[in-house]
Amino acid sequence: MQSQKKPKLTAENDVALVTKNALKLKISIDEVSDQIDRIRDAISWIYNSNPRFSEFKRHCKLNGLKPRRFQTDMLVRWNSTYLMLENCLEYDTTITCFYNMKLAETGRPEVKTLTKDDWYVAKVFVQFLKIFYNVTVTLSEVYYLTSSQVIHQIVEMSEVLNSYREDEYLGTVVVAMETKLKKYWANIPLLYASSVIVDPRFDTVEEKEEFDLLLWWKTYTYRYLVLSNLACDVLVIPVSTVSSEQAFSTSGRIIEPRISCLSPEMVEVLTCLRD
Repeated sequence: MQSQKKPKLTAENDVALVTKNALKLKISIDEVSDQIDRIRDAISWIYNSNPRFSEFKRHCKLNGLKPRRFQTDMLVRWNSTYLMLENCLEYDTTITCFYNMKLAETGRPEVKTLTKDDWYVAKVFVQFLKIFYNVTVTLSEVYYLTSSQVIHQIVEMSEVLNSYREDEYLGTVVVAMETKLKKYWANIPLLYASSVIVDPRFDTVEEKEEFDLLLWWKTYTYRYLVLSNLACDVLVIPVSTVSSEQAFSTSGRIIEPRISCLSPEMVEVLTCLRD
């Protein structure tokens, strides 16, 4: 029987899978799941009522904060949980005071109030996920070269995982993430190694900002005739499929069950308007 080939994954997909595995494992731990759920429930409860939201805005102004609306996360997307918690941290005291006050007024003893412990776990969670979110964003870019960034991003992720190995809340998660990371990156693809070699920025200790890599190779074409052509061919290869996938997934956010009878022409118009 012929063995089935393992599908090749792009760099940002690998990072997403590693982090998604961690989030699934993390929310399976009861105490942390409860704390994140309480923050999510508080945000949803505040914004599910226009009068409550209006009162919350006044509460923010009284505390010297600019009123804003927070989006709740989608459980199938780990980065949405990161963004939800990251955006809420600045308003933690305001959200806690308002939410707990309203719970006391409405007499809902079955609903647990928000505590400092909830926000502490959220802060630890955000600090840990920040590197993986930034790596995903960096490798998903389409307007600058990314192939030479992959190995450096992997090293940075490994250093973060190593620093959290003994963490009270994240130690178990780190072990699982390191296993996944080794699974996907045990063998570094030749493309990423070659891209680092032909990137002159990494020959020095500090990287130069606003450095046009392709222009550099064009300038030295007369000196490295063959190598410059090879470098340009390697460096322009994207490590992400996000941009091409988004072109086909946009309609999925437009054709919802309640408006699934749109004509193909109207779907095309709405897709173009959202581009």
